[in-house]
Amino acid sequence: MNEKLPDLTGKGLLISAKRDGFRRGGIAHPVKKTLRPAADFSEEQLRQILAENGKDLTVEIVDFKKVEAPKRPAAAESKKGQKPDEKGKKQKAQGNKEPKQANRAENENTPAEGGK
Repeated sequence: MNEKLPDLTGKGLLISAKRDGFRRGGIAHPVKKTLRPAADFSEEQLRQILAENGKDLTVEIVDFKKVEAPKRPAAAESKKGQKPDEKGKKQKAQGNKEPKQANRAENENTPAEGGK
């Protein structure tokens, strides 16, 4: 029970549960593999999680330097990021102006019609 933990400096745990929401170490683990820095866990949590490996959890110790983030094409990222923002800004700007213009038109017509 008091086994020495491996050196987890600069390491992460790639954890997946056999059933979604399985709790170990005070944390609900999803079925989807999740990478968490080992430094996020206390020594007791690490013992509990590692003890569950091969049972209800699958735990892989990985070196963060060797884990690559998913790559996305730069062109697609910039297009997706810019176009909705530009459209959103135009719509917001138009949306803010239109009610004011409509109100002005109504206000201008109302006194003139009342005076006739």
